[in-house]
Amino acid sequence: MTRGLGASYRREREPLKRYRNGEKHAYLPIFGEVSTKYSAQIEQMMKDSLSSAIVSLLILAAAACSSPDSEVGPMRFSQYSGPQREWPKLESSIAETSFKLPVYRTWPDKPYKVIGSLRHEDRRRYWEEGEIEDAVEAARRMGADAIVLRIGSELAVRGIVGVDQAPSAYGQPDATALAINWKSAEEVRAETQRRDEFLKRFRDRYPQLANNETTVDLALLYLRSFGFEPQSEQTTQKLKDIMEQIRVPNGKELTGKWLYKCVVRMQSLTAADHMDFLGMASVSVRDDAMTVLSTTGRNEVSVSGTIDRGRITGRIGIATLVNADCEGAAVADKISLSGSGRTGDGIVQVTLTLQR
Repeated sequence: MTRGLGASYRREREPLKRYRNGEKHAYLPIFGEVSTKYSAQIEQMMKDSLSSAIVSLLILAAAACSSPDSEVGPMRFSQYSGPQREWPKLESSIAETSFKLPVYRTWPDKPYKVIGSLRHEDRRRYWEEGEIEDAVEAARRMGADAIVLRIGSELAVRGIVGVDQAPSAYGQPDATALAINWKSAEEVRAETQRRDEFLKRFRDRYPQLANNETTVDLALLYLRSFGFEPQSEQTTQKLKDIMEQIRVPNGKELTGKWLYKCVVRMQSLTAADHMDFLGMASVSVRDDAMTVLSTTGRNEVSVSGTIDRGRITGRIGIATLVNADCEGAAVADKISLSGSGRTGDGIVQVTLTLQR
């Protein structure tokens, strides 16, 4: 029976074989006898169809290779395409190394670039070890060197996350992870050189605005936190505008515009977090009453208190995080305040430094 089927198959294939070998008047079982005229058209159609199929396959293959994979398992990857601003960095930090990539629960301690953010498809999902492993695998496929776990929506309006939530656990809903790449030593050297050259040109061009180097450095850091690069003329003009606004009208008057840097440290039984941000504030002093209100920056900052011979006591508020007693001191070009308070499951400490 097998030989019979094989012979039948060979008989059916023989006309097609003869057709492919150039016998244009061959008999094809499907169509019956094909004339020489139409067989040439069919042959051309077959060639055209084959060429089109090959081209289509090549296009699809190229698209598959070049399209970014935005979904890896339950994780959703959002690519960051903005300027590489001055991302937060700590003097020291600890990373978990039990995963395929280092996992930071605080800001890293070395320079890095953000390539994107990761979130779970279920925003209310609590991040435990399995979710972190999924985030690590997704970041690894995107070419990341490490991830930074955060609470809330990173790269959104709030900018630096954790502003309105206590860091009691990274299993809280709306957790995200930043996928980062480390900056090379050459990149860091090049950035430092560009920054130093920019500051030198600015001081040479506007010596009357650059007499306080610490303030100029802080103002440039403030601009870089918004993505302004130190080699552009736009950054030069922005820096000039800031320095003119905070210029001391006279040697003793504290009322006026100031640059500030705020550092918030939060600690609970299960987690610790650190946040710092920059902005501009308006200071008002009348008799012995003193107020500080932020005018720019990612978070609302306010101070209300009294000042007596340079010593300040009062209350400080940072967004919804801090509302605590504070104290500090003021001189003509610097105001320093610190305070601490309790959260539902820990403590929060804040340091506010104003410079001009």
